[in-house]
Formats: sequence, C-alpha cells, structure tokens
Amino acid sequence: MGNKHSKTKKKVSRSHSTAGRKAKTMASSHEVNEQQHPPTVPKQPLEVQVVQVSSLAEEYAAYGLPNRKKEIHVGADTELSFVTGAMQGWRDTMEDAHVALLKLPIPAELSAISAKPFAFFAVYDGHGGDAVSQYAGQVLHRRLVARPEFSFLDYPAALRTTFWALDAEMRKDPYLGTGGAGCTAIAVLITPDGDIFVGNAGDCRAVISVGGTAVALSTDHKPTVPAEAERILKSGGRIEDDRVEGDLAVSRALGDFEYKPNPDDPLVSPEPDVVHHRVTSDVEFLIMACDGIWDCLRSQEAVDFVRQQVAKGANLSETAERLLDHCLAVEPNEMGIGCDNMSVIIVAMLSGKDYSSWATAIKERVSSTTDGDSTVVATTVASGSPASASSGGSPGRTGEKQSPESPGGDGSTPEGGYAATAYSIRRGYGRRGQDAQPVMAKGVEEMMAGMDGDKSGEQ
Repeated sequence: MGNKHSKTKKKVSRSHSTAGRKAKTMASSHEVNEQQHPPTVPKQPLEVQVVQVSSLAEEYAAYGLPNRKKEIHVGADTELSFVTGAMQGWRDTMEDAHVALLKLPIPAELSAISAKPFAFFAVYDGHGGDAVSQYAGQVLHRRLVARPEFSFLDYPAALRTTFWALDAEMRKDPYLGTGGAGCTAIAVLITPDGDIFVGNAGDCRAVISVGGTAVALSTDHKPTVPAEAERILKSGGRIEDDRVEGDLAVSRALGDFEYKPNPDDPLVSPEPDVVHHRVTSDVEFLIMACDGIWDCLRSQEAVDFVRQQVAKGANLSETAERLLDHCLAVEPNEMGIGCDNMSVIIVAMLSGKDYSSWATAIKERVSSTTDGDSTVVATTVASGSPASASSGGSPGRTGEKQSPESPGGDGSTPEGGYAATAYSIRRGYGRRGQDAQPVMAKGVEEMMAGMDGDKSGEQ
C-alpha cells in the first residue's frame, strides 16, 4: 500500500486515481495469494471464506470509476443463514478479509457435548496492506479453539487470549512483524446453546436486530474516547489530530507493531472488548461490518435497511449487494465517506424455522409495527470474568430512527449512491460517534461522554 504514514487508515488525502497501477490477481474465497504472505501462513486448503477482491485497477482507472465488483457468499443450516459481501469500492486495493463458518472445527472433547455446532464469523479491516488481515482471517479461529480457555467453556477469556497470542505470533514473523500492516478485527462466536460472544478490537462493529431495535454488540475504539486516550498517554504515546502519534485513527488493532514498542503496554492494543448476548426468539439477525459501512449508516439505519429489504422479498444476497451499493459514494469526497473498502456479514437467526418462515415473520413485523427508534447496548463481560457473569443487560442510549428525509429512507438504494449526499456527510460521518455503543469494562461513563461530544443537540 506504500508509505503507511501517508496512507494510514482513514486518511482521505490519498489520490483516488489508479492510472498506471498494476492490476492484482483475484484470490478465490478458499485460497490466498502466497506471494503476498509470509511462509508461516498455513498451506493447506482453507474451509473458510477469506476473500480478497480483485482490484481491476487499470480497467476502472481508465474510466475514473470505483470497483463495484462484489464477492458474495451464502450458507445455511437449521439454525443460521448467512451472506458475506465485500466490495473494493474507491480504494486502490482491497485490504479487508472475512470468515464465515457454520461449523467451527472444535476439540473432540467438546464435540460430545452437543450435536449442534459452534458457528464463527469475523471481519478483518486491514490498513497499511492486507498481510495482517489475511493472516488473521486464516488463523485466528484456529488459535481460538486451541486455547485451553475454550475447552473450559470460558469463551470470553478464550477470545481475549487469542487476540493477544495472535498478535505476539505475528510480531515474531519476519514479514508480518516488520511490514507496517495492521487490521481492526471483530469476531463472533455462536455457541450450540444460543449464546453470542463478540470480541472486538478497533472500529469494526456488530449489531443485532431484536424485534427491529438495534442492539450494539461492540464498541468503536478510537483515540478520542477518553478511556482510550488515557491509556495511550499513560503508555507514553501522544494523540494528535485525533490519531495515535498523529497517524493511526484507531486505538486498538492487530499488527501495527510500530505503535507497540513495549509489547506488554502497547499504544495500540490488541485487547478485545468481549460482549455476550443470549439469542432469544425476538433476535432476528446479526450485522457485522467494517467501518466502511458504519461511516455511512448508523446501527439502527442498518437494521432498518435489512428488515425493509427482507420485507420487500429480497434474499440475503440481494440485501447485502444493495447495502454495499447503498453506502458507495457516487464520487470521491474529501470526507472519505463511502470511499473505503466495504465488507459485511448478515446472519439470520432462524431458530429452527426455514428461511421463508423467518422472512415472513420479519415482513409481518415490519408491516404491523414501526421500526425501533433506539439503539440499546448488550452486556460487556468484564476482563477475567467467566461467561456466566454476563447475564442480564445494561441501560441503553437513545439512538435515532432513520429520518423520513434521508436518502433511501424506505430501505431502497438511492440513485447515485448514499454517501456522496450532504445528508450522509452530516448524518453518516458527523453522527457516527453518537451511535449507541456497548459499555466497556472500565470507564463507561467517561467513554459515553466522550463519544457524545457536542452532538447531543442533534436530532
């Protein structure tokens, strides 16, 4: 990706012209281009969906257009139905990766506990290149099930230790440890008993629809969050222009070793917040995506969009494709809104129903009720606490229902793209911080106050 200090995550000064660049070769969803990755990447065929989208740079550059080619994959069993979607968009290259596993391979001793499988989904939003995101996409879930905490059914601890151990593993690699790449990461584990555990480091995001109301399952980790800023400063770092060391726009990530001179006290931490939520009959679906989506849509707006598309008869593939197009800017803009790589995973919670019955139930709810007007928060599992400590909920913060005047307010894809409009710059970018966030284990009130900033008067 070139000089990372001029093309760090979310810097928008980069040129969107791709003239003269060399087109990349597409890697399928089951293989990785070995020339771009270190020898430590597993050579065996992958049963996961790790997607690297072809840039087709020369072809699109000739017309000054974004790369709208989409990688779409679907899968289903009796409990879940999912779609994954990825689009390079206006970026020079595709640096995201994602994983979708309906049947996560687990230790033999756990296989005897339940006939139902564990499911695993993850989005890895790369910056400074795709090396770290691709590597994490291949191995993080493998390291997760190998952790002793996983065998002890302590899934929050297993997620936390996996993030830290994977980061240490990559640091030692001669390629990953010195290449300057990093990625934010969000991983979702769904247990056979119907529990969702979400590990998040960075600004990817997960949200579930509970009867039409968005319930946030992750917290955006930014240097502007008071608790994050305090940690960075205590570790000897500085924050300039709302960035770590004036460069990186996220405060937690895998890789980015230049911001981790002290592995035990890094400026940019691999520590994930872990959130637990129980799947109940009113949990309709899960959305997890990189910040390229959340820069353009608030959590409730994304939930509304999916519900309205399903109610209109769209299947999950169509819904994902329309969501990606909905967020794509019609042209590059100085805010960078709608110009990032975009990856999204939508998981329908079938709970034993067939897909048709699930979709019909959502259609009936949409037609008979008004979509939820608030985003609430799920429970964060405190560091070191067992999974059982996460029962219950916590008070939510008021969100905002999609405004009638907003583009695509009925869930349709607005002509010309969503993010290039004045509305999206005001509501999508300027209000992202106001979107409700799950609480963190520490500094809850300070974090919420910092995220609200001076936006409390917006309607």
